[in-house]
Amino acid sequence: IAVLKELQGLHTQDFILPNNANPLKHMSENTILFALYRMGYHSKATGHGFRATASTILNEKGFRSDVIERQLAHGERNQVR
Repeated sequence: IAVLKELQGLHTQDFILPNNANPLKHMSENTILFALYRMGYHSKATGHGFRATASTILNEKGFRSDVIERQLAHGERNQVR
């Protein structure tokens, strides 16, 4: 939360991760994917894979599963676990 609050103070846009071309929009869904490509992870990792990894780690650490699923924007019937 402290990091997010610090980021909030760095700009006046509505988004913590704004679109580089248009700060009134959010960052593109492909931004993370293309960053992975540039780092040499083409066909080895995806942004969505990080979501699954985060879910696994948070569940193993004992965080409430319903909170984890909501953060991943999954409904009751569409859980990653």
